Amino acid sequence: MRGGEVRLKAIFVTIASPPDGEQRLSQWMADHLLAVQWTADRDAAKAMETMLIQRHCPPLNLMENPANRWRRHVMDRRALCAAEAKAGYRAA
Repeated sequence: MRGGEVRLKAIFVTIASPPDGEQRLSQWMADHLLAVQWTADRDAAKAMETMLIQRHCPPLNLMENPANRWRRHVMDRRALCAAEAKAGYRAA
């Protein structure tokens, strides 16, 4: 990493999903998401992230997004997924 460069970290979680779930998710992401590379210092990147989260209120982003009306639902579903993964749940 070069000086002043910020790299976003990603956490990947594997959970049981329908057989075509990964393909459907990939297609949805291709249809709806835009990837952009931007090099900035840490403070500028954090300010941009906070502004974008507050402006667009993404439902899965709970950090920096206290007004998220989906917060309780997302947290409940994440807890359920974690419990199922921990128990070795396998979808039929």
